[in-house]
Amino acid sequence: MDRLINYAFLLLLIFLFVLEAGADVRPRIGIALLAALFFSLLVFIMNWLTLDGAIAATVFGGIAFGVGGWEIAALILLFFITSTLLSLKSVVIIEETAQAFSERKRRDGIQVWANGFWMALCIIAGFVFEMDLFTIGAAAAISTATADTWATEMGSNRFGGKTYLITNFKTVKAGEEGGVSLYGTLAALCGSLMIAFASVMLFSISWTTSLSAVFLSGFLGCIADSYFGATFQRDDHIVNLGSDDSRLNIKLNNNFVNWAATGFGSLTAIIINLFLL
Repeated sequence: MDRLINYAFLLLLIFLFVLEAGADVRPRIGIALLAALFFSLLVFIMNWLTLDGAIAATVFGGIAFGVGGWEIAALILLFFITSTLLSLKSVVIIEETAQAFSERKRRDGIQVWANGFWMALCIIAGFVFEMDLFTIGAAAAISTATADTWATEMGSNRFGGKTYLITNFKTVKAGEEGGVSLYGTLAALCGSLMIAFASVMLFSISWTTSLSAVFLSGFLGCIADSYFGATFQRDDHIVNLGSDDSRLNIKLNNNFVNWAATGFGSLTAIIINLFLL
């Protein structure tokens, strides 16, 4: 599946480069692809990404900076840097950090696109149709991913505290799918607010638009992530595709939940802009 997504977005990027991009954008796409390729090869060598994951990161990087511009790239870097810092221990030795990274499972292309799919789609749509509406959608997807990551790191890995299942508010262990906590919720609010504030600084949007769309949609997307996790992941939900003779069973795992949540946040921001602003 990740290879199909890689091919699809790569073809879209080639289409934009050949038919849509002007003389000022084509060099930027080329530079973005080269920079993303270098970075992806580096993390592949360090065993942080699989080969398909490195290809996905290259394509996504080419779209984010090459098509979206430095503003979108800066917003994504803000998400990446803050999330990485929060995932580290408060006091950490370089060797311990390297060992922790080396022991992690390498991320594949599906994990890259789980958070990046809707961002890339909105970036491309905004470039083709020249509408700021899709830029807001991309920012909301980043806001959702940030809120979710901050909630997980602060609510489960840092402070702990009582955690409740979002569907029935029964007490569960910290870190379980669908669990919410006070610290996690506050962290989600702070994460989405940070992206909303950065969006005002980077794009030509008002505080009203940013707070009502980027901030609110990002936080609601995080809540949706918890709900989807409680509904699908905890029950090992499986979707059956095809006939009885050739049936394909797809387990809705954390990658699906992240994909659905960022899509929910992005779509919510677009709806708010269309009907409420």
